[in-house]
Amino acid sequence: MTDIPSEATTLLDQALKLHMAVITRTLPSVTGHRPWIYLEYGPGQYVTPHADGIAPDPLTRPRQIAAATVTLTDVDDTGGAFYVETTGSDAVWTTDEAPAGSGYAQGMRFAHEGTDMSSPWFRTMPRTRWSVAPAPGTLVVFGSQLVHGTEPVLASRVRKFLTLFVSE
Repeated sequence: MTDIPSEATTLLDQALKLHMAVITRTLPSVTGHRPWIYLEYGPGQYVTPHADGIAPDPLTRPRQIAAATVTLTDVDDTGGAFYVETTGSDAVWTTDEAPAGSGYAQGMRFAHEGTDMSSPWFRTMPRTRWSVAPAPGTLVVFGSQLVHGTEPVLASRVRKFLTLFVSE
């Protein structure tokens, strides 16, 4: 849902502004964020593991380079914990490096299209899952090339806001 009351987006924007110095210390190319989106998941619903990639095109600006969520419910009670997955496999990455002058560090590569459960290579790739159950109101920030998802909701509903960080 993108039609969020202005009081809610104002509060979210103010909180984000207070933490932007910490965010840009880790993600120095962040220059702003897209409008907030409201998400809600019910019992049995979840987000399958995937990497968003740098969108819409990693070589043009603005670049969508990270995301952030603020969960409103206690996932210890409902399920639906957020996770990231890591791997030592090169299968995630393209073989081509970002061209010189594109604004990326030398040797930077990008996540393949289809870095999700629709790809046989992804389904069989060894991964380690790291879960987090943040307290309600906690901001969770993660890079667009990081494989992530959510555990299934077990009871009630998981409610959260999401925004996408950009580099312009």
